[in-house]
Amino acid sequence: MNCFRVTTYRSVTSDEVIVLHHALRIGQPGSDVDNHSAGGVAVDIDESGRAGPFAYNIDGMRVDRVPNGTLCSELPAAPHIDAIRKTAVAVASKLVEQRVLGIDLCVDSDGRVVLIEVNLNNLAVNLHQYSGRPYFGAYTAEVIEYCRARL
Repeated sequence: MNCFRVTTYRSVTSDEVIVLHHALRIGQPGSDVDNHSAGGVAVDIDESGRAGPFAYNIDGMRVDRVPNGTLCSELPAAPHIDAIRKTAVAVASKLVEQRVLGIDLCVDSDGRVVLIEVNLNNLAVNLHQYSGRPYFGAYTAEVIEYCRARL
């Protein structure tokens, strides 16, 4: 199974739940898991559902093909990215004590978004770093200010 790792952030100023990042995790052919530790890779997925040009393995090595040999640039756009984002926000909205979550979702054969798990730690910070974007993106300044005010 391959899943989407969606990172959400609950704003420290507005309490709004925001999707910071999503990546498609792709496992080795025949594997039951898509984890990096089992030889899987992660591909950055942009706001429109398009895959980035590269995938990254457990060592942070950039590869241009996913484990089945398909070029990252030839991966189809995620057709359910809006539903994936909406589901991640709905899940994070119910966990009111958590500011940052790593939510794993998949899409079943009927096109329904299915929650796999919610991660409170091991949030795949490296996926953001590999994509070249800051972890909190446009919300970095508010997080810094929030932390400074509490030192």
